[in-house]
Amino acid sequence: MKLKKTAAILVSFIIIFSLININTNAAKFTLPKGVIVVNNYSQFYSQIKSAVSGRKTSIILYVKKFNSTYDVQKAINQAQYDCFYKNYIVSSWGYKYVSNNKSRLLYVTLNYSNVDGWAKSYDELKSIIKKNIVKRPDILRIKVLTNNAEIEQKKLLVIDDLSKELNGENYIGSFQINISGLSNSKVKVYNYKLNYKEQDIKESLLKSDNIISLASRNDKEADSSVLTNEDEISSSLKKSIINCDDTLKLIITKGYMNNDLKAIMNRIFDLVNKIVQEDMDLSYINNISIESSYNETSNINLNIKFDYNYPRETILNQQSEVNKKAKEIIDSIIKADMTDFQKELAIHDYIINNTRYDEENYYNGSIPWESYTSYGALIKGVAVCQGYASAMSKLLNLAGIENMIITGKANGEAHAWNLVKLDGEWYHVDVTWDDPIFYKNGNKVDTIRYDYFNITDSQMMKDHTWDIDMYPKCTETKYRYDN
Repeated sequence: MKLKKTAAILVSFIIIFSLININTNAAKFTLPKGVIVVNNYSQFYSQIKSAVSGRKTSIILYVKKFNSTYDVQKAINQAQYDCFYKNYIVSSWGYKYVSNNKSRLLYVTLNYSNVDGWAKSYDELKSIIKKNIVKRPDILRIKVLTNNAEIEQKKLLVIDDLSKELNGENYIGSFQINISGLSNSKVKVYNYKLNYKEQDIKESLLKSDNIISLASRNDKEADSSVLTNEDEISSSLKKSIINCDDTLKLIITKGYMNNDLKAIMNRIFDLVNKIVQEDMDLSYINNISIESSYNETSNINLNIKFDYNYPRETILNQQSEVNKKAKEIIDSIIKADMTDFQKELAIHDYIINNTRYDEENYYNGSIPWESYTSYGALIKGVAVCQGYASAMSKLLNLAGIENMIITGKANGEAHAWNLVKLDGEWYHVDVTWDDPIFYKNGNKVDTIRYDYFNITDSQMMKDHTWDIDMYPKCTETKYRYDN
């Protein structure tokens, strides 16, 4: 994600799916009504662009011979660029998919936000603000191309430039800016919050204490801890997400990352992504926005706002229920004299014996949020790979076994599994793939196996891929199941 100073930008989380071994002759694949069949990337992009240009909120595409070049977000970002002169922007998007052999059925949804104008140059940006402030709006939303260096450099100076031209009429006393838009997109929206004063604009700007964004300079620093390192920042972020807090105020000591606000905000978003990557049960967070203020002699004040996909009460109730259930499971299957290997095996077998893959919703493209979480696996008994991996991680943590969730691809499909540490060495464990569903002689077979229990990198690489630089190496075979 490329973040700008004082940015408020959607944080998108990858929806992770798993494969099911299934005989396609046993279940006929039927295309839904209204689907558009595409045979190549040119047709794929043309349909995405048509949807954005026509402000369609949903589109269903059946992509034959699907591969990684069919990148939905990349196509949407390019369509935004090609449809720049529209009075709206794609503010968020999502998609679900169903695989059918080498083809893929994509359900794409698009959400839009209106803008007050657009600017491809700094002069156009200044002109739009000057034209609109006559109406004295509280907020101005301007679509811009952020690859324009002058726009980027002067977006905070535009008011000062305008003050030289306004001669005290319809002037702005102070302003705050929030930047929104899709990640990796050249097209963003500058949301200017404008405050009008009955005094000379130059005087107002001098007294504005270099306000950059919505965080108030009147906030009492005593209400927040002054954070000095990344671990403290990450801990505060995770605590707020677990508690479903609406806001988090951070005061970061002067000098952190050389007071580079852009770098700090980039790091905050990276930390949130890392937190969810490590505990996928927290993926109920929808987006965050960061508001900041500082001057050359003070600490950096950040006001972080969290937006969640579900009501706080629902999330907290589910957290409480699954935590209680997880403890009950550990108390029932783990004995004091067990080795870590035996504990891991007991947890592996419990999940497989008590969880089934959410096959129906997977093929209907209607997977509920619970199926991506340990709540789905341990309470509902239904999950997809993310839920399997989350349940495995939660139970391993309670058993005192170090582990982490790893994301990558399995046979080309996005996937999640676990890494487990035993006697100082790491092993791959894929609970989902050890719980296969397949058809034999027309009958569904649901069994348990250990093909993906404590295996090495080289063994896993036969049908799984991942960023090998992001995770510890797995080379030991001591705790392989069949040893």
